[in-house]
Amino acid sequence: DRPCEVIRIVSRDGLRFSYIVWIDESSKLPLRVDLLDRDGETLEQFRVISFTVGDQVTAAMSSLAQLTLPPLLKLPTTDKVDFSWRTSWLPQGFKEVSRSRRTLPTLSEPVESRLYSDGLFSFTVNISSAASGAAVSEQFLRQGRRTIHTETRNNVDITVVGELPPATAKRVANSIVL
Repeated sequence: DRPCEVIRIVSRDGLRFSYIVWIDESSKLPLRVDLLDRDGETLEQFRVISFTVGDQVTAAMSSLAQLTLPPLLKLPTTDKVDFSWRTSWLPQGFKEVSRSRRTLPTLSEPVESRLYSDGLFSFTVNISSAASGAAVSEQFLRQGRRTIHTETRNNVDITVVGELPPATAKRVANSIVL
């Protein structure tokens, strides 16, 4: 029961999900965030049940500044890997953030991955050799904000995993130039 400002973040092109955010007028804290699909259906919701703002919180948190924390882990540097494939289409605003090649325990061939982000949403494109005798197929699964789209083309498995509507994930997979 607090006055809030309501902000709608709408995907005009339908290639991303949309948000509705309720922001407390006095503290400016988000009290509710709804993630919506293109039909306006709620995929996920974040709600604040209770919160405290004031000097007592500052005093309680000040002890954290005195803690001696372990050193940050440093990630080993990796060589920039070159791939023989590329995406010919990405939703506007997305760019490649990282890429890697790794071998998974269940596969003998390495999996090549590229991570893309627009700063709010992200997804990966994974390329691996298809299992011998694999039929040309296409599958997708959506659970909340996550979509997994897999297709087999030219004896290669293409999998797009991330925070995209299914139609956008399919369009990204179809744009892969092998």
